[in-house]
Parts: sequence; structure tokens; C-alpha cells
Amino acid sequence: MSKLSSIDGCFQKACGFAVTMQKENQVILAIILLLGVTSTPYLFDHANNPPLSKEIIESNSDSEQLSIAAENWHQASSYIIHDQETRTLSGMLNLAHGSFDPLTTDSPYLPESFISSEDYLSTGMMFVQLNDYDFDWLFELQDKSFLQVLDNLGDGNFIIRLEQNQQITIDVLATSDEVRWFGNIHPGYRIHPSIIYESNYQSLSLIPSNDLGYGGYESLALSLTNYGATDAWCGYTTCQVTVENSLDFANLVSQDGRIIWTEPVSEMVVHNAVARAITGVANVDLSGTFTLDGSGEMLAIADTGLDRDHPDISGRVAAVYTQFGLDTSPADTNGGHGTHVTLTAVGDGSGDTSSKGIAPSAGVTMYALEHDPTGVFGRQGSIYDLLLDAKQKTARIAINAWGLNGNFGEYTADSRSVDQFVHDESTLLPIFSVGDTNGQGNTLITAPATAKNVLSVGVSTTGSLGTTPEGSVDSNSRVGFTLDGRIKPDVVAPGVEICSGRAEEAKTPIGFACGTGVHGDGDSLYMSVSGTSQSASVAGGLAALTREFIREQVNIVSPSASLIKAAMINGAEDLGTPDVPNQNEGWGQLNLENTVMPTEGSTMLSTYFDDGKVLQPSFGLVYELDMDPSHGIDITLAWNDDAGSANSPQADAKLVNDLDLLLIAPNGDTWLGNNFASGFSVTGGTADTLNNVERISLAPQIGSTSGQWLVQILHRGGSNQDFSIVMTADASLISRPDLVTFPESIYLSSESPLQNDIFSLRVSWMNQGTASASGFHWILEDVTEGSILMEGDSQGVSSSQIQSEITTRSFSTTGIHTLKLSLDTNNVLDEMNDESSGVNNNIIQIDIEVTALGVRVVPLNADGSVPTLEEDRQQAAIKNFDVRNETTINVPITIMNEGTGTEAVTLSYTNVQEKHPVFNYFISPEDAWTKSVSQTSPYTLGPQGATDDSIELILTFENQYADLSDPNTPRYARAGTFYVDVTVAYQSLPLVSHSMRLTIIIDEVDDVKIVVSGTNGLSALPGESAAFAISALNVGNSQAQYSVECSSQNLWQIMLGNSNSSSLDFEPLDIANYLSMPVRIFVPPVSSGSPAADFQDIVECYVTSTTDQTLNYTQSVTITVLELSDYNTNLRVNGNDVGTNLEVREILIDSGEEITLDYSVINEGNIEIELDVIVQPSNPSWYVELIVNGLSYSKEATIQVPAGQSTVVEVIIISPTSSLEGDFNLFNIKAEVSNFDYVINSTKLVIMDKLSIDLQSPDLIECSIGVDYSFTEFSLTNDGNSPAELEWSFSLPPDGWIVGFANPVTSLDPRQSANISLGIIPPINQPVVESAFKMTVSVTAQNGDRQVVKSALLDVSVIDSTVGNMTLEGEILQPLIGVPKGGSQSSDVTLRNDGNTPISGDLTIVILDEDGKLVSGWSPRISPASITMLNPGEMETLEITLNPSEDVARGPYQVLVNLSNSNGLISTISLQTSSSPVEGNTGLFNIVPWYVSVGILLSLAIVVVIVSRRVKSSGSINDDGTELIAVNAYTTPGDVGGRRDKVLDIGMASDDMTSGEVSQDEIAAALAQSIGSQFSQPAPPAPSAILPLGMPPAGMPPVNQIPQGMPPLLPQKSLPNLPPPPITPRQANQSTIAPLPATGLPPGWTMEQWNAYGHMWIKKNQP
Repeated sequence: MSKLSSIDGCFQKACGFAVTMQKENQVILAIILLLGVTSTPYLFDHANNPPLSKEIIESNSDSEQLSIAAENWHQASSYIIHDQETRTLSGMLNLAHGSFDPLTTDSPYLPESFISSEDYLSTGMMFVQLNDYDFDWLFELQDKSFLQVLDNLGDGNFIIRLEQNQQITIDVLATSDEVRWFGNIHPGYRIHPSIIYESNYQSLSLIPSNDLGYGGYESLALSLTNYGATDAWCGYTTCQVTVENSLDFANLVSQDGRIIWTEPVSEMVVHNAVARAITGVANVDLSGTFTLDGSGEMLAIADTGLDRDHPDISGRVAAVYTQFGLDTSPADTNGGHGTHVTLTAVGDGSGDTSSKGIAPSAGVTMYALEHDPTGVFGRQGSIYDLLLDAKQKTARIAINAWGLNGNFGEYTADSRSVDQFVHDESTLLPIFSVGDTNGQGNTLITAPATAKNVLSVGVSTTGSLGTTPEGSVDSNSRVGFTLDGRIKPDVVAPGVEICSGRAEEAKTPIGFACGTGVHGDGDSLYMSVSGTSQSASVAGGLAALTREFIREQVNIVSPSASLIKAAMINGAEDLGTPDVPNQNEGWGQLNLENTVMPTEGSTMLSTYFDDGKVLQPSFGLVYELDMDPSHGIDITLAWNDDAGSANSPQADAKLVNDLDLLLIAPNGDTWLGNNFASGFSVTGGTADTLNNVERISLAPQIGSTSGQWLVQILHRGGSNQDFSIVMTADASLISRPDLVTFPESIYLSSESPLQNDIFSLRVSWMNQGTASASGFHWILEDVTEGSILMEGDSQGVSSSQIQSEITTRSFSTTGIHTLKLSLDTNNVLDEMNDESSGVNNNIIQIDIEVTALGVRVVPLNADGSVPTLEEDRQQAAIKNFDVRNETTINVPITIMNEGTGTEAVTLSYTNVQEKHPVFNYFISPEDAWTKSVSQTSPYTLGPQGATDDSIELILTFENQYADLSDPNTPRYARAGTFYVDVTVAYQSLPLVSHSMRLTIIIDEVDDVKIVVSGTNGLSALPGESAAFAISALNVGNSQAQYSVECSSQNLWQIMLGNSNSSSLDFEPLDIANYLSMPVRIFVPPVSSGSPAADFQDIVECYVTSTTDQTLNYTQSVTITVLELSDYNTNLRVNGNDVGTNLEVREILIDSGEEITLDYSVINEGNIEIELDVIVQPSNPSWYVELIVNGLSYSKEATIQVPAGQSTVVEVIIISPTSSLEGDFNLFNIKAEVSNFDYVINSTKLVIMDKLSIDLQSPDLIECSIGVDYSFTEFSLTNDGNSPAELEWSFSLPPDGWIVGFANPVTSLDPRQSANISLGIIPPINQPVVESAFKMTVSVTAQNGDRQVVKSALLDVSVIDSTVGNMTLEGEILQPLIGVPKGGSQSSDVTLRNDGNTPISGDLTIVILDEDGKLVSGWSPRISPASITMLNPGEMETLEITLNPSEDVARGPYQVLVNLSNSNGLISTISLQTSSSPVEGNTGLFNIVPWYVSVGILLSLAIVVVIVSRRVKSSGSINDDGTELIAVNAYTTPGDVGGRRDKVLDIGMASDDMTSGEVSQDEIAAALAQSIGSQFSQPAPPAPSAILPLGMPPAGMPPVNQIPQGMPPLLPQKSLPNLPPPPITPRQANQSTIAPLPATGLPPGWTMEQWNAYGHMWIKKNQP
């Protein structure tokens, strides 16, 4: 938290008592004296602090650094000064209705209905105006029950209430020189003028008087309702009502003496990682060897509510209380203001360290004030009661990020309530935001930030998210000063765009999401908000760290609120141009580093402090410091002032007790508190009479005067006031002794000794200085007699020690004897306070009244006897009160007449009283007592020796507060030592008297009522906690402190209160006060089934008392572990986690694959669970099987899992073999205990992308030579799950071989098969061989970017082939046409052996008609008639001769020549023949008549003309070369010219899969086109309904859209028809016509083309 590595010195508490008034709870010197206690102070003398080098600092150990840090804070010692000038009073009585001098002017006007001249008779209220600014006299009258001070109006004016005997009090006031004036109060002066004269208000605030007893506030609230309030509540210091007619209500309430003031009130509104750095917390975090994180501090926050489940405050919320709010909901359901404010102060950044709060280990108590349904923010009850409740809940810092939406700059009833609380309970510091302007016209701060004793905080910039850079006051921060001119705000703190907690339940969050981390509903854990609310929260966190530092490092167990406030203001830094104090930033921006470790350059400065000392008016304190001002000086004085007046005008000062701060340099220069110019103190000016914070700040001044500087605090008027001061400088204490006397320095065993009686006499003194005192001389004198009673020389006194001397003496004369004790009579000691400096505290005088013998009052012994010796009488005067059994004490006394005659004796005695804790006078005790005597005086007593010379009486004293009627909650008389002075005297001669002091000792009864609640059926689930409460009610008779320690039999964690400790101390409890201590037991989480259900742990709690060692209360509590049915599941595949209860990644499997999922059910509870494991697939066709402990189940199994164990269920899933790529099945695996208790794991099994084919091929293909192809068949199966587009290829065959696929399929769906035929024709005369060559057949399957290639290698063999080829010789196509009848005609035919075996056979010739029947009359013959052994490649010429007879018909006829042998036909040729026409026939070819010939020729001519024109018009198309190769073939560019060039290029690329310029598609087309043949043997007709495979339809598709597979040019050699292989059903499906596009046929396409190639167009053009 700051640069602790460079601190010189350590925090140190130096003691040193000043002769000032101490609070009642401080050290009582008489007890120290009587017990002989020696206090050892922590005193150090320091030289000026030199700068420390970094090397020296870093070499220190942590403990040394901590010591160095502590040495820089010192308790400042002081000496007292008195007779200081007090402020002069003006004599004016200042009221809200106007100001007047009651001695010279009339009082302000009031309507008649608000005037009552005798109001004091019914209400007891009066004005009192004092002459001087010293109010002790008035409060002494209050202590003596003459009156009750109700309000301090300022300027010496008060409102009082007369006690029961009003006239006596009036007489005292009328005769006292202290009183200037007193008089009646008209009822209207207790009402705000605006209620009487201006508007009708619905909401009013009322201030009740401070003397209402128990139950008074409830009764008052009921009365207010009777006066017409529609809603009313009352708390200590404040009431609030809602009315319909404020004037009528005010008229009634003004006459009620329980109300001292009524005013309008506005509604309450809330005010809206960077802050840590700006305020110096981050530096302290980085550099500190100790930790400042707020641990041990409890903050109370009153706001809209709290999200208790926010992870950043887990385990640190003590409670959320709603008794002061507008509903019973603790939640923060609207804007989330309360959660953001809380986490800004105490969030630990669990969700995001950048959103860490200021005090991340502090606890918090929340007071929820918002009405959740409407969002209205308000309060039921007074701020005093709320803060008092917070204090009882151990809070010492209270954050209030809200204020009134109106009453700007005013000192309101709420302001007064806060001031009264802090004055009464000085250890709690309230922090209030000053409010945000939000564009409103009035920019003054809001109440209650106008209160004097609070820390009022404005907002400074941060630079976050592009806002104004840090180092200035935000424009939305409300400004000061208050209407009475006080400096407000006190300070500013960062509050712009603070990223802090967001309430999960907030419906309309007031900020934008920031930071990381989300709530369970997905909303952000944090939001960014700006405003004074956030700055107040930052200030609250800083206050907690400051208090923690002072507690733990400075060892001040309970620092006052004013000390925390002074330290924080003292460390504030001036923003921008030096100009503090100002109305924008007050004293500057808070900085923790400057507060706890101030530096100037490299010099570490010392801090001196004083806390809790009390000053009387006209007294002062002086601190002597040896200072070097060259490093600057900062001094801050703060005090918790008494509540200001609500009745006085707003412009009048609200300061009650006026302290002044002065700094005096060695050369006499003097600076006054709050006299500043340009950010620093200047000399001159006037004292501040407005503020209860005063500062002096000197800028570093090189060369300024070093030496002894004096810091003075002067009380200029008011009543006794405690204060706190913090001084920072390069300084050291001036160490000197200081002998001091105190009220008990002269002590007589008899308070009123009789003449010549022997008594014990003791003298004592103390050294309250910071150094030991050496030897000195002392004297005790009887100034009245001029004699020395005691005298001696002391050998010296150590600092803070007490010395005593005792002797016996008697007085020989009656009357007043003045005893004087003088110390250091020779003035040999240089003291802080003596006759040379300060106040001479070495001398004390007391008056002792010595009376003559004549009458004596003597207490009786316990047995009723009369003690005779003085020592016995003194002992008998000490009475012990048995308060456990009695509320009344009876003291028997005897009155003895020791004179010589009969006398009437009077008896007077005081009520029970106690000594002032500091000064030597008696005050009324806190408990009320009554007194009585068994017989009233006077008593007539005979002369000494007569039987009636004495009388025995019983004095009875009853404690009014004691009540023993309820033995469970008794109220004992308060403990302490009390006194009663009893005096007897002759009625006729009062100087003959005797006094005796009774001492009533009430021992402390450390009795406590321990109530344990919430233990019945105490139970919790594992991992959770259960709590019960131990409440301690102090039924003893003194303040007591109790400790609680709890232990678990099984060592389970126990948390007491909001701590993490199993032992804790209660806050000190006053009589009849109680405090509840929550005890929380954490059941450990289940581990291996333990703790089991119904397991019990015993928690023992012990309550002890630090003040009563005999108290040892024990409480045993049993906590039972509840059944926890908790389980989890985990899904694994192949040893890898798939996830628990999540939508997980996809798992890829193959079609038909079996996969096993391991489904673990883990029992994380503490009981056995039975559950069903159910597998729910989205596609039920998949096979599912569950295996549990070797047993098989189908989709559902019931299992039992013991506590702490797990069971694995094997889930076997098999995907269908027919599954396609992308198919999936969503499996929900549910572990179900009931319909409402189940866990679902979901996983998605997806069929993976698998492209795979299987090619089955023969090893050999046997080929024969001929015109027909030799076929072999391949089987192709798509054994993947993706459709496959296919491309076929084969390796290059030798020259002359013809190879082609007859039916190449182009696509296959998954799991489909097809047979593909490969045809081969060997070259003619190819020899018989077993392996002519090896051929590789490949098929490439493609799907998108994926492809698979399968290949087969087979041998190509040639078998015996007998092939004859007969052809005509010559150029005449039909040489046998027109054979003359009766003549003959011949023609030659060449027979060639194209096979690979010799040919032998017979030749035959026949003439057939059109019906294939033999025709006679032609006498055909062929020569030779047979062939013998025509070797392969050899040729034989055959001569055909026809001799038609005269009567043959013309024909035409068919001449059929066959070569055959025993094995069948070897070769054949068919020719046309006809006989010559009849003589004279001149027709066409002599076949038809001439006139018919003319018609035929004309027709032919017309046809030729038409054809010629069409050829001309389409010549360009015929020349584009598109018929050479198909577009988009994989070997072909897509443009026309490119295709033409590609064909003409006879080279082969290295990646080409086929040879030459012909693609496999073209070969397939050629094979299919082989239907057409030039051979004479006719081809069997193809079915008209089915096109041959590979044969394109007629016509051409459009350019650039030509389907693949166009045939090449036909080979020059005509081949006979190659019949296609049989068409399988699947192949038939492949020719299914594709559906037409929605737009119809593509442009340029015919229906015939679409039927054949439409599926290709769809694939290419439509996704």
C-alpha cells in the first residue's frame, strides 16, 4: 500500500498525561494510585529523519521494515495552559424566525395561534442566555438535576427544560451571575417559518427532546398520529411524519413539550481499479511489507440492498438488515446501486482483479432502504438509531451514498442527528456523499453531508473510458460551502466510471457492463457507474484501511472517528493549482500513501498524533516539537462537536465548542488554523469560529527557522471537548519530565476529621513527561497553621510512574485547614509544566474541615456494635452492597452526644454520589438512587453518659434501576465505588458538627445471560454451512467483555461473526445490552462419500469473560449432515473426455462403424443413488446397446451407484451401413433419478466424409482378330458414403490396336455397383500370343475437392483367328449391274487373309431376290471354287461370272459369295446385279422409261440446289472444329479454337491419361457409332426408343455448353457393327431424364439434347 520500503522510523505510541479532563472510560488515577500500578509507556526520542537510501531500505528484513514503518507515528505529549481568552458573546438570540437582543428589543413576530406566554408551565422549556462562553456552569446544574439542556442555539444561548421543582431552578437562574437572560419560549419558535407562512408540506422532520425516557419515542409516535399524521415514526434524535395539512399539524405539535423543532424535509435519493491507483492504495499494495486490506474492519452501508451472492463479497457479508427500510426485501432488485457501492469499497476482485475494491478483506453490514416494487428510497427510523445499530454490529465506518433531494446546504434534523450520534459514540465515522448536480439549478451539497462530524466526500475525475483526466473535481459534484459557511465537502475521491459489482437481480442496472466474468444468467458481474456515491464508497474503503493501519501498526485499539478523519484529511492532496480549502474539493483528494507514509522528496516525515484528550473552556494544550520546516508542515485538528441547533437560522454558525489551532515558530511567527492563501497557511488573519476541522499547512521552505516549534490548541468557549490532532513534519519530540499532582495527591483516611483524632495521611505524584525525572525536594504544608506536615527528597521518578509517601497526623484546632503539596521546590528539574513554563502542575491545595468534639456520627459494625477506634470506624464506614440479592442497602449508624448538656441534633446526608473521573468533586451516578432515614431529625440527645446520649438510625438507599423480579434477566445496581456524606450538628450551634463519609462498594457482577438460538435440528448439506447464534446479554452491573471460542470434534471449519476465526471477542457490552454472535459451521464437501448422511459433528462453544475468570459457559451443539443426492456424469470416447452436461463437439464415424462411448456416473453425494441411464437418439434406426457390469440392455438401464463411487455404462452404437456422408444422429444420454432430477449429456455422431471405390478386374483378356470387339468386364462398387463422379482411362495400346469402353458409367451413388465392358480389336494378322501387352485400366472417383483413383492391370492375349476379307477390285462400285440377258459378265474380287492362321475352304456363289430366295436362270460361277492354305496376309483373286438367260427378270438381285469350311463361314461379300433392259428402253440407266427418268432428274436437280444453299449458309459452323473433341473434356480447353488446336496437336502431355488426340469419351462414342458400317453385311437395327450408349443425340448443344463425349472422326476403315453390352437396371436408371429448370430449356438446347445431357447442365450451372 505505499512506499513502505523507503520509510524511516516506526509507528509508536508515546504516553504522557496532561492535566486535562479525560473521558470516563479512560484511566482513573485514583485506582492506579491505590493499586500501585506502574504503566510502562512506549516512549522514544527521535532526531530529525534523514533520507534513507534505497539500498539500505531493501536490505532490511520484513520485521525491520515493519518496525521502521511504525516508528514514524508517535503519540504527541503536551502541557496544559489556562486562563486563555474565550470568545465574546454578542448578546443576540438568533432564531430561525429572526434575531433579537432579549434585553433591548422585542422578539420576532408570530401569529397569535403560535403564542403562549406561559408555555414553560406546561412544557418546562425556557431560553437561557449566558454571559460568558463557558458552559460548564450550566451543565453542572444539569448534573445536579436542576434542569436539562435540550438545545445549544449558539452564541451562549440554550433551550432548557426545568425539572420538577421549577421555581427553585428559576430562582437559581435569576440569582446567578452566569446568566444574562432567561425567558419563556413561544410554541411558534419551535416551528420552521416556512411551515407557518409559506407552503403546505407533506413530509416533516421533527427533533424530539433528549430527555425522553424508555418507551418515550413509541408514545410520541402515537401522539403524532393523533395530531393528524398519516404516517409517523420516531427514533432517537429524529421523528418523521407524513401529513395532509402541515399548518394544522404544526399548531398542535408546537404545544407538545417533547418536540423542540419541526421543519420540512425532502425525500431521500441515492447519489450516483482506477480509484485504487489514484488514491495511493496500489502503491501501498506494491511496496508494503504489511498488508492493508481492511481485515478486521466492519463497514456499515445503508443503501438500496445487496446481492449477497456476488463472488466478490463471498463470506464477508455479516447480514443485510431491513428494519430501517421501506420493505423487508434485502435484495438489490432495481438499479443495483447498493451492490455497486458495496463492492467499490470491499470487493475482492474474484471475478476480475481489475475491479478490486479498496478494502477487499473488510466485512460489511448492509441496511437495505429501498422499496423494491417502486424503487422509492427512504428510511424508517432515525439516523442515530441506524448508526447505533451498526455500531452494535461492530461497524466503525458507515458509508452513506445518499442524501436529501432538497434542503441544499442546510443543517437539517438529519444532520443534527448524525452529529449527536458521533458526539455520543465517538468511535464510528459516518461518511456521506455530497450529491450530484445532474443539471439541477441548486449546486450546494445535500444533507446529511452538511453535518459537522461526518466526512463529506465529493467526486474527482479518473480519466477512465475517455472521461476527463484524473486530477480535477468532476463537474457533477455538488459544491460547498454550507449555508453557515463551513468548509464542505471535506475531501474528494475518485468516482468517475468506477467498474465494480453489478447485482444479478438488478432489473434496470444503472451502469454499463465492464470487466470480465458473468453471473449465472449470463449478465456481466460488473458495471461502470459514476458519481459521488462511488467516491463516498472509495472514501469508506480508505477509512477502513486507515483505521486498520492505526489499530494494527500504531496499536490504538479503538481510535476515535475524529482521529481517522484528521489523518485522512491531513494526507489529502491539493488538485490542480494550489487553492485549498475551496468549495469544490474541500481539503483535496484523499491519498492513503500520504496519510500513512508521508514523504517530502526522499525524506520520510514523522507523524505525531494525540487522541481523546479533553479540554475545558479557556484551557489549552501545547505540543513542543523540534522541527525542520524545510520539508513542510501539515497539521490537522478535528473534534466531534456537540450537535448544533436546529432552531437557529441556517446562516448562523452551528459550531458549539470552539477550538483554535495555532503554530508558533521559534522566531515568534504565528499561523492560525484555516487561514490559507494559494493552498498554504499564512500568518495573520482571524481565528476560525465555524469549522470543527482546522488545518495548518506550510510549504517546504529551504532555510526556514529550525528549532523548537509550538503547536497550541485553545478552547475558546463552549463545554468540555475532546479532540484529535495529527501533525506531519520532519520533527522529533522534545523529551522532558513533567511532575504532576492530581486530586488524590493528598489523601486523608478521614474526610472530616475531628479535633485531635489521629488519621492516616498519604501524598502522591506522577511523572507524566516523556523523560525520567531525577531527584527533587517536596513539601506538604498546613497553610492554615503555617506548619510542615511532611517533607522529603525523591530519588527520581521514571516516566509515567507514581510515587507515594504515608504518615499519621492529627489536627489540634478546628475549622478549615488548607493543605498544600509542592513538588520540586528548588526548581531543579526542566519540566514541560512548572512555574517556568506551561501550567504549574507541581502544586495542589485542598481544604479539610476539622470539627470540635460535641457530637459524633459513627457507622455500626456488621454485628451492630459501635466501633471505638478511629481505624475501626473508618472500616465500618465502608459498606459492601450485595446487589445479587438486594436493590436496597441499609446502613445503620449511631449519633452520639459527647457534650455536657442535652442538645437537639440535626442530621443531613447526601444521596449516593460518585467521584468525577478526573476532577476532585462528586457527580451523580448513572443509576438513579433514592434515600431515606428511619427517623427524621432533629433528635434530642442527653449529655454524654446518660442513657439517651445516642440514637441508632438506619439510612436506606435504593437503586431505582435495579430490578431482581426476573431471575433470568436481573438488573443489578451498577458497579463502582459510591459515597454518601453524613453530617450531624447541634441545631443551636451548627459549628459543633461532625461529618462522616460512607463508602458503598458495589463489586462487579460479571453475570451474563447466554442464549443459544437456532440449534434445534441444526443441519447442513455437505459443502454448505449451518449457523446458530450465541447471544450474550450483560446482566452484570458493569461494562463487560466476553469471548467466544468454538471447536469442532471433527475439526470442521467454524466462523464466528464475520471473521474467519473460531474465537472472537464480543464488543464491550454495557449493562443490559446484548449482542448476538453468529456461529457458522461449514460441513466439508463430500469426498469419497464422506461425510455420510446423518453423520453428526459436535461443536463445543465456550463463553468466557476477561473481567470474570470464573465465567465459563459451555454449549454443545450437534450438527447433522443432510442427505446429499448429488451426482455428475462424464462421457468419454477412446479415453478422451467428450464433456459433462454440455453440447459437445461432433464425433465422426464411418458408415456401418461400431463405436463405444464410456458413460461414467459419479456419485458425488453421501448416499447411494439409483438412477436410470437412458439413451435417446434422434434417429432410432441406429443400433444402440448398453453394457452394465457385463449385462446387456437396450437403450435404458437402471444402475445403483454407492456414495463416493462411480459406475461406467458402455454405450455401443453402430451406424447403418447405408448411412451417407453428413448423416448424423444426436444422442441424449440421460442419467435420471426422477422427472425433476436428471443430467443430460449430448453428443452428435456424424458420418464422416468417405470417398471410396472398389474395382474388380480379370487378369487376362483374350482377343480375336476380326471386325468384332473382344470384351472383358470390370465390376466397380462405390463402397464409400459419398456420391462419386467417375472418369475412366486406360494405358496406351500398341499401334493398330483399337480399345474402348462400351458403357462407361460417369457416376455412382454410395453402395451402388456397375459393370463396365472394355472392347479390344487387334490389328490384322496379329500373331497368336499369350501376352501381346499389359494394359492398365484406371477409374478416378471425385467428390468436390476429394478424389480416389483405382487401377487394374491385365494381360492382353491374341488367340487363333480365321479372318478372310473379300473386296471388289477396280473403281466401279457395282460392276454387275445391267448384265445382258443371254450374255455373260465377270468381275474380280480379292480375297485377303487378315487372320493369323492359313485359310482353306470352299467358295460358293448364289443369286438371291429381295426375300432372300434363290433366283434361277443366272448361272453364276466363281473361280477358283476353293482356297487351299492361303497364309495370313496373302491374297487370292476370285473371278465372278454371271450368265443370265433371256427370260430372267431384271432384278435387282443380290450376288452372295461365301468362303466357308467345315468350321463355318470364313468370309462373305454381297454385290448387286440386274439384267439389261429390253431393247429400245432409253430410260434412266436403261432401267426405267425415259419420261420417268426425266422426272427423277428434275427432282434430283431441285434437291441439289437446296442442299447447296444450306451448306453455304452453314459453312462457318462446319469449319469451327467442334466435332473434333468435346467441350470440357479433361484434356481439352473450353473454347472452340482451343479445342481445334488441341486436336491438331498430336503430341501428348506428361499427365495425359490417354494416347493421341482421341479421348476415351470419343472412343466410346465411336464404338457406339460402329452401328454404321461400309461392310456389306447389314447391321441389326437398334431399338428406336433407346440411343446406343456413348452415342450423342442429333444436333449440337450451344457453344461452350457442349456436353462431354462428342465422337471423333470415324476411322477410315469401315468396321462392322459392335453391339453394346446388355443394359443393367442401374444403367437404365442413369439415363433417366433430368427435370427441366424452372426457366425451361437452356438457350440453344433441344429436347433431345436435354434428355441425354440435361443432368450435366444441372450439375454445372445449379449448386
